[in-house]
Amino acid sequence: MVSLKKKHNKHLLQNLRDYSRAIRVLTWQRQIIFTAVSLILFWFFKPAQAFIFFTISMLCKYADLRLSSYVDRIKAGDTTATKRAFTGFFINTIISALTLSIYAVWIGLTENGGGMFTALFFLFSGAVYAAINNHQIVSLL
Repeated sequence: MVSLKKKHNKHLLQNLRDYSRAIRVLTWQRQIIFTAVSLILFWFFKPAQAFIFFTISMLCKYADLRLSSYVDRIKAGDTTATKRAFTGFFINTIISALTLSIYAVWIGLTENGGGMFTALFFLFSGAVYAAINNHQIVSLL
């Protein structure tokens, strides 16, 4: 039983390291995407909405980068730190997903015409991006 837990922890730590590497590699790409979306929202909708979306997105990205650097310092076999990092990524993923979902619904309900299309586009593109780039830890998807 202990051997199985160690094997699971080792596998989880490796997945967290792969996920952390992907976060660092894709940071600029994600920042450009969030900036472009924020500029589109600023131009076509209310500037305050764009600012809120951009701010929360950047805070989540900052949390991802901090967790990524934390994962790099985890020693093999440190079950507590591995679980803490996984929990941190899990919570940050939930916050990011809720931010995108709530924001999409907010745009869809408060704006007429193109607001609904914009909301659906955000949700669809966010889901596709997550499926392509966050495959290292399936439970986060």
